[in-house]
Amino acid sequence: VSAAEPEIDVLEAARAEGRAVNVWTATNWVQFDELAAAGVDGIVADYPGLSGDSSGR
Repeated sequence: VSAAEPEIDVLEAARAEGRAVNVWTATNWVQFDELAAAGVDGIVADYPGLSGDSSGR
């Protein structure tokens, strides 16, 4: 069963209100990369180094 697309763009709505969007908890680099690609402002991760900038991937 695939998840339905949300009816609103939560990131767009939050930004329209002047809010930053921070998410948690990324447990692997795939989740981290998907959240970063979505354009969130910050990502809390279980493990240091999940960011492509610091993991050497």
